[in-house]
Amino acid sequence: MRTALAEQLPQPNQTSNEGPHLYAVPEPEEVPAVIGAEDTEFEPQAVESHEAWLGSLAVAPSGEIREEAADINLLERTKAAKAGDPEARSWLNLNVDTAIFEAVFKKRYIGEVFMDRGPDGELQQFGQTNEDIHKNAVTLRPGRHPILEEITEAEGLNRHRIEKALAAGKLEDHYYLAFSLVPEDVPETELGPDGDGYFLDSLTLSLQATTETASGRVKTETAFMSGVEEQDGDGFEERLARRHDFKAVARVRERHGLKPLDTASEHLRGGFFVPKHMMPNGVADVMLWMDEAADEVLDREIERRPEDYAGIRLESKRKEASLKGVREKVVEDLFAAVEALKDPMESVQALWESVRQHATEDSFTNLHIDPKVFGRKAAADIDRAREHIRNGDDKAAQIYMQKAHDEAVVAGCGGGAGRARTARPESSEDLSHVAGEDEFGSLAFRCPDCGRINVRSEGVKVPTCWYSDCEADVSC
Repeated sequence: MRTALAEQLPQPNQTSNEGPHLYAVPEPEEVPAVIGAEDTEFEPQAVESHEAWLGSLAVAPSGEIREEAADINLLERTKAAKAGDPEARSWLNLNVDTAIFEAVFKKRYIGEVFMDRGPDGELQQFGQTNEDIHKNAVTLRPGRHPILEEITEAEGLNRHRIEKALAAGKLEDHYYLAFSLVPEDVPETELGPDGDGYFLDSLTLSLQATTETASGRVKTETAFMSGVEEQDGDGFEERLARRHDFKAVARVRERHGLKPLDTASEHLRGGFFVPKHMMPNGVADVMLWMDEAADEVLDREIERRPEDYAGIRLESKRKEASLKGVREKVVEDLFAAVEALKDPMESVQALWESVRQHATEDSFTNLHIDPKVFGRKAAADIDRAREHIRNGDDKAAQIYMQKAHDEAVVAGCGGGAGRARTARPESSEDLSHVAGEDEFGSLAFRCPDCGRINVRSEGVKVPTCWYSDCEADVSC
């Protein structure tokens, strides 16, 4: 007999091969000209505008970056969306979706983001300019490791390159391709969920391909792939020693007539323009190039069929659709807590903690989610919970579901679960006027230990702090 939980488990979808473009990777002598970003005619202007922009963020004369949010940020947009602003709601939905997808899809996934040109030609998305996006990335996370700051600056340079390429008409028939890899020589604690949000179990890398569509919009496709073959029980340093991603990217670059690079920041700065006819399936074709390069590095023989990669985009859309309910719950949490949040970075932390809670809950019945994305401890409990659900034993499943909730961590761009950067306010602060209350008290409250906002559902008590790096007894 199937239980209520068992009924939520979806049947596996059949992969659709409807309409893919078949693409055979060319032999080296057949490869058309690929242009390194540094060799384009607009590179000097891109570098100049990037350096001027960085200078505008600094406090003279020290050169230290001002800790100042852009006018449009998560806190401001959440308040506007709660007040009924439709553009702000669209922006919030998109950013919540992006956080969820980054948290739970770490390989064989392609995400798409579209931007439009504003009146002055600057790229924007639901009222937020590309400049504001990168300003928040630079200014809201001071005191990071120098290598991580180099990574963020390289992302900013790529923004200026894309804008200059768009103005020059280069993106009409080219993709701008950049590789984002887990950097080396940075402590593990500054890379993972409590740092910059890299997923370290598989050293996940992203392939970013940006182009102009026929309608004049700018589209960025981001593909996530594993940078190392995972082995049970291996440590962070062991994975770094076995990683193949740097060598695979080097082979892809060499195959296209570009010199290999050494560091993660160099790879991100070393983007290049690829003719569109080389990438009929967009970034999916680059995934194929990377897998074939990894096969060479690891001396393995695997049959790679282009049509298998052409279907990844459709497969990714199915995965995204399965998480609509998670987005709705995260938005509800942000609305409940928004008036009590003190600054934009605290709202980012609240976002990621809500994603952690609700995505973990969804993972028990959503087979599109790989349990490993929540960390090895939680993954084992999610697997056990799923097994008990299939067997109809909901009571046993609940035990492992609670354990998984307690142990799960998430990592994503911009800091993942994040670290508390705000002062610890008094835990007795009354937040019932912004979140509502029930017979147990306010539905939003600050943890007495870490001082961060917790949100609970009406009629449900919360035993411990939401935040995985705290978990203090709140007995509420």
